[in-house]
Amino acid sequence: MIKWISILLISTSLGFTQGVGEVAVVPDDTTKDPGLKPGDLAPSWALMYAPGKFEFLKNWTVERDKNLRKFMSQPDRYPVVLSFFATWCVPCMKELP
Repeated sequence: MIKWISILLISTSLGFTQGVGEVAVVPDDTTKDPGLKPGDLAPSWALMYAPGKFEFLKNWTVERDKNLRKFMSQPDRYPVVLSFFATWCVPCMKELP
């Protein structure tokens, strides 16, 4: 009986360690064309900052007096830098305000 329990425990532990040490291989796509180049128009994009409330990228990038809602805070057309981060990402935590 002890022999069977030992075999069961060993096989169970080996089964749990099957996935340990696996490494995900990410293909190197650096030679691929990224799609956008400097000077290209940004794609349509929106950020939900509260339930049902969105901030649209076009509000910050269109030229002055052409349907720009935030013309007081953005008097002319300026580049927009977006920084995405997560609280569980250690390098991202350094960027948090």
